[in-house]
Amino acid sequence: MRKDLLALTPQALAQLANMGLVKRAQRELAEGLGPSLSESDDGTVTGVFPDKVIAKLPPSTPLKEAPCTCGATAVCRHRVAVALAYGPWYAALGAGSDSSADTAVKDDESAKEESGALVADGPSPARDTGWSPGEITDDTLATALGPRILERSRRTLARGLVVTVEHTDVPTAKLPSCTVKFLVPRDVAYARCDCVDAGGACEHLALAVWAFREADKKGVPSTDPEGRRARAVVAIGGGEAVSSSCRAALAEALALAEAILARGIEGFKPAPTRFAQVKAGLARESVVWAHDLVADLEIAIEGYHARSALYGTREIVALLVELVARARAGVAEESELPARFVLGQGEAPETQLDHVRLVSLGARLRADGRLRFADIFLADPDTATVLVLRKRWDYDEKTEPEDGPALGHRKVSAQVSLRALAHGQLVSKVVRRLANRSIELGTSRAAQSSVTPQTGDHSALGAPLLVRDLRAHAAWEATLPLRELRPRVLAEDVHVVELASVREVAYSAAEQRVFAVVTDAAGNDLRVTLGHRRVAPNAVDATIAALESTPRFVSGTLARSGNGYEMTPLSISGAKLIVPDLADKTACRPVPSFVVRASSGAHEDALVRAESVLEELCSIGLESVSRGAISRLKEAENKLGECGLVGLSARLAEVHVCLTTTPKGGDTGSAARAWLAASLRARLTREAISE
Repeated sequence: MRKDLLALTPQALAQLANMGLVKRAQRELAEGLGPSLSESDDGTVTGVFPDKVIAKLPPSTPLKEAPCTCGATAVCRHRVAVALAYGPWYAALGAGSDSSADTAVKDDESAKEESGALVADGPSPARDTGWSPGEITDDTLATALGPRILERSRRTLARGLVVTVEHTDVPTAKLPSCTVKFLVPRDVAYARCDCVDAGGACEHLALAVWAFREADKKGVPSTDPEGRRARAVVAIGGGEAVSSSCRAALAEALALAEAILARGIEGFKPAPTRFAQVKAGLARESVVWAHDLVADLEIAIEGYHARSALYGTREIVALLVELVARARAGVAEESELPARFVLGQGEAPETQLDHVRLVSLGARLRADGRLRFADIFLADPDTATVLVLRKRWDYDEKTEPEDGPALGHRKVSAQVSLRALAHGQLVSKVVRRLANRSIELGTSRAAQSSVTPQTGDHSALGAPLLVRDLRAHAAWEATLPLRELRPRVLAEDVHVVELASVREVAYSAAEQRVFAVVTDAAGNDLRVTLGHRRVAPNAVDATIAALESTPRFVSGTLARSGNGYEMTPLSISGAKLIVPDLADKTACRPVPSFVVRASSGAHEDALVRAESVLEELCSIGLESVSRGAISRLKEAENKLGECGLVGLSARLAEVHVCLTTTPKGGDTGSAARAWLAASLRARLTREAISE
């Protein structure tokens, strides 16, 4: 019995080959054109096809290295068909019935296609959910990888890195530059890495195994007490997590933050070299997240002074709070998260990906004066992650900026329009992924990118990207580290929700916003809302029409508040895929009017007041605080205490004391540190009351 072949599901085979080959093999098997199988004493499975092509699958041999007389150098449909046919053939042998693979598969419901999507994984007789890749020995790795690759793995380990391991049905290790999946229990031949070297015969396989081994030493269970899949962030290899030079670079970043707070955003105009020096110090220490934060802070302050519509005090406050949170966690003596994880130390600035198929989840348009921006969100089905392709167009004074469908005709690469990519799927061998999960499309004569249409059927996507049960998704989110300490990826909150029904759709003329209540596949409510923007003139009408046409999926930014989950849609798909921001003029029937009323209680009112006064202090500067601002700070402190938010109230009290006891023209460093602590506490409180 070949347990490895029994454990291979259509989804796993799609990662080892591609979805097109799997679907073609399934179709041929269902039509009776599959192979006749036999199994030798050494476990080699041989498939003979009607056209006399012979494919053999020896034990412990990667699929792409298995011999096939068709002559294909990569994984071919014959190898895929033999792997797919083995399970039904073996089951038929055990039942004492006809052992021909084509007959067995033809009668198997799992060989059918639904709406052009990959067949969903069914139960596998060999699926073992109680194992860990940490059980794989170094001798096994040496045999699979060879001495040269294994030595390269050890050199990488010596430098140190942070890995997120997930004990799911398919154990997964997320390394700084790639993702490794173990598709078959205890068999490294079926490990899959998405790096350019592909397969599992790369240094990342050994690093993934060692990361699981470290997690196992710490006693990470297969599930937590509430039944959720266990995940752990582990640091492997390396020496001191944060060196003295790194601490100095972080101190310079914090000093910059305090200088911004002292003078205020309105009055802060640093010397051109100030940001450059801080970024250079962080770059030398390879702390990618901290470096990106300072770079984003520089852009935000420049945008603020240029009166950009994209940057305001709230965005700058969020960046300052995240900077102090990461710096403090990075140098803390005791922390649940490794310093490398929160600082981004060792993150690969750029990774060349293997042959990828990316499915569009829609696009978001933005405008800033005569500038136009587009973010196209592309899902990687193999890793269940979302990548972002960003484009910008500048319009001179003589050219009227384009919006909506007109902007969709703009090119995002030499041959691909924004509209085509936002509604399609990308297949490419020239994709570069940056640390923040944005991507760039390269070109080469040997490997061009291609875009084909898609139907919007997202059922083949995996969790947590595809959400079928919002309650279960909330439980998964509860296992994540604090947002301000997680990797700084662009589309972390973008998900696809499978819908069961649309309960109601309404429109607020006052806010020019559509509101809808839909239910997910498990019956949980989700609020979908989208406001009118000039850059997307037809988005509201297109959203109403799509919600009225029995949609199956909605993708977008998923956020949770005290009232439950809310989504701003990127696309809605039913009979076809609708991208509201790029939609043409759409006719929709009138929907009920809805008057928006702010539903806030005492906690929300007090928190909003505290956030507002902290933003005011950041804007005007701690050196120039007026009596009115100090009075509002004291009122916010009292309101927090009255409604029981005593921790945040105490933080505001510290800010108040520092501001009222510091002489005019004195050092505001203590006030800045108190402000940062209070703002961080406010962010934590906001996250807590939304759960």
